[in-house]
Amino acid sequence: MVLTDTELRRIWGVQGGPVYIDLHGLSCREARRLLGNVINLLRGPASIKVIHGYHHGTALRDMVRTNFCNIHVYAVQPDDANQGLTTLQVA
Repeated sequence: MVLTDTELRRIWGVQGGPVYIDLHGLSCREARRLLGNVINLLRGPASIKVIHGYHHGTALRDMVRTNFCNIHVYAVQPDDANQGLTTLQVA
């Protein structure tokens, strides 16, 4: 599993805080791969803020909220204040 430079630019965070991943412009297949790889690289519990947007379609949002499956994700929380953001809780 290798993350490209382009993929690495989509990921940021502060130690001890949430990890942010920006999925704008990716296909569902690319987004699913990126999310899975990042989750597999994490050590221990983490909160991942997934920025998927919603103004240009809901395919990414729907994939993250209903169709994304990973054994390490124990909660999927839509953001009430921002429809373009979903939080994944990872064990």
